[in-house]
Amino acid sequence: MDVLNLLPVCALYPEIHYTFRTGFSLLKKWQPEILADVPFRVDPNEKIPVLCLFKDSCLYPTQIKKIEICLSSAHHSSQYSFPILHQLKRDQFFSKIFWITPPEKDYGFLTITVDFYLKGRFFHYHIRNDNFRFLSHAPFTVYRAKDKLPADSQWYYGDAHAHSAYTNDQVEFGAPLTDLVLISKAAGLAWIGITDHSYDLDDALDNPLRHDPSLPKWHQFLEEVKHLNSNHEVLLIPGEEISCGNVNRKNIHVLAYNLSHLIPGFGDSGEVYFQNAPTLPLSKVLERVQEQNGLAFASHPQDDVRWPESYVLRRQAWQDQDLVSKGLTGIQIWNGKHSGHLRKHLKKWTDLLLHGKKLVILGGNDSHGNFNRSRKVTLPLFKLAENQEQIFGKVRTCAYVPEFNLKNLLRAIQLGNTLVTDGPFVTFRIGDGSRSANLGESLNSKEILKVQVRAISTEEFGKIKQIQLILGDLNKKQEKVLKNWEENELKSSLKEDYSLALPPIEFSAYLRLEAVSQKDLKIHYCITNPIWLNDFPNP
Repeated sequence: MDVLNLLPVCALYPEIHYTFRTGFSLLKKWQPEILADVPFRVDPNEKIPVLCLFKDSCLYPTQIKKIEICLSSAHHSSQYSFPILHQLKRDQFFSKIFWITPPEKDYGFLTITVDFYLKGRFFHYHIRNDNFRFLSHAPFTVYRAKDKLPADSQWYYGDAHAHSAYTNDQVEFGAPLTDLVLISKAAGLAWIGITDHSYDLDDALDNPLRHDPSLPKWHQFLEEVKHLNSNHEVLLIPGEEISCGNVNRKNIHVLAYNLSHLIPGFGDSGEVYFQNAPTLPLSKVLERVQEQNGLAFASHPQDDVRWPESYVLRRQAWQDQDLVSKGLTGIQIWNGKHSGHLRKHLKKWTDLLLHGKKLVILGGNDSHGNFNRSRKVTLPLFKLAENQEQIFGKVRTCAYVPEFNLKNLLRAIQLGNTLVTDGPFVTFRIGDGSRSANLGESLNSKEILKVQVRAISTEEFGKIKQIQLILGDLNKKQEKVLKNWEENELKSSLKEDYSLALPPIEFSAYLRLEAVSQKDLKIHYCITNPIWLNDFPNP
C-alpha cells in the first residue's frame, strides 16, 4: 500500500502523514497539514484571497486560536488579526479564505505572511505560512496588476489542467473546489478544467485508499461542479486525468473533459503492491470518452519518466503511435514548466501536424492547489522542496467564445479556437476578400490572403519583442517563418494591429503564430492553434 512513497517528485500539496509500515518518516509531524496559499497575481480592484487550509485534523485535533496576516509593499505594511477559536476534531479538510484589501494605489509586487497560533492536545504552537519540514516558510509574493489579463473581447482565460481536493491519496491533495473558484476569479480566470485522478475519484468518501464500486466520490464531484456552475462565477469543466495503457502497455495519462460517467484507471495508483498493469488500453479510453461526447487530450505526453515511476508504477511517456490514436482531440503542450519543456512538446506537436494529424493544443499547470509556489516531495520520507513551476493559472488557455457557456467553451476547445500563453495575447485571422477564418477554422482559397494580427500585452508582461507567422507545408513536411516582426518593427504601445498580404497558397498547409514578450529578465510566450488551409486532412 506504500509504493507511491518511492516516487522522486510529487508536484502538489504534500501529504506528510503517510509512511512505510515501519512508521518512519522525517517529513511526518504530529500535527495536521497546515498551510496558507495566495494567488501569484490578482486583477485590479480585486481583494487578495488568503487561503488557510488544514488537513487531517481528524487524526490530530487542533484548536485555531488566532490567524494573523501581514501585507507589505514598498510603501507600507499592514497587520490583520482574525481571532478564530475554532476546534478542529473531525475534519479531514477545513479551509477558510480571508479577504485582504490592499491600499488603493499599491500595485506591483506585494508580500504576504500568514501566522497561525494553535493549540494541540498538550501544547500551544505557532506556524508561519506552512508546517512542512525543509521548506523556506518565506513570505508569499503577489502581483497586484493595474490591468486585467490581456485579451480581446469574447476571449476567456482558463487553466485546462488543475486538481482539486478530490485528488487525495498517499502523497498528494489539492484545494477544495469552492476555494479554487474564488481564487480563480480574483486571478482573472473565467474557467477551469478540473481533472482529478481517475484513481482518486473512485475512492470511498471516508477512505482515500479504498475503492467503492458505487462511486460516491465521483457523484459528489459532479454534483458540486453543477452547483458551483449555477453561481455563474467561474465555469468548471468536469473531467478526469485517466490512467491507461499505451502501445507498450505502460501507464500514461489522458485529460478527458465533459464526462458524466467515470472511466476507471488505477494502474499507477500505487494502492496495491505489484499491481500496476493499466486498467484499460488507450484505445478503449478514447472510445469511452467519445461515447460521452467528451474531449480527450494527451496529458504532458513528452514528460520524462524517472526510473522509480517507470519501475514501480509502470509509467512511460506517450509513444508516437499513441499520439495518432483515433479519438484524440489534441495535446497539452505546456504543463506549467520552463520553456525547455514547452519547446520539446511544441516540436512533437508540429511534427504531427506536418504529417497530417489535425491535433489542437491546450496549456495548463497540473497544479494541486499551489497558487503561489509549488511545494513538493523530492525525496520520499526525507525531503521536501519548493519552486515556481506548475503554479495554478500561470500557463493559461485563452478561448474565443462569443456566447460564454459550458457547451460553447467545449466547442471552442475542440475546434482549437484557442491560444496558449503565460503572458501576451496574440491572435490572427485570414481572409481572401470573400471569406475569412479564425483560429481553429479552415479556409480553402487560391487567392491572395490578407493576414490580420492583433497583439496585446500589459505592464505585467512587458512589451512584445517578436511575432512570427509560421507556415506548415504538408507537401514538404516542414515549417518556415513567413514573417518575423522583430522589436524594431513592432510598435511601442501595448496593443497594436499588424497586417500582411500573402501570395496564393495552393497546397494543404496551416498557419500559426508564436510571440514573445519580456518584462525585466522574464520571457513570456504565446502560441496559437493553426488556421487550416486547403483541405487539411481530417483526423
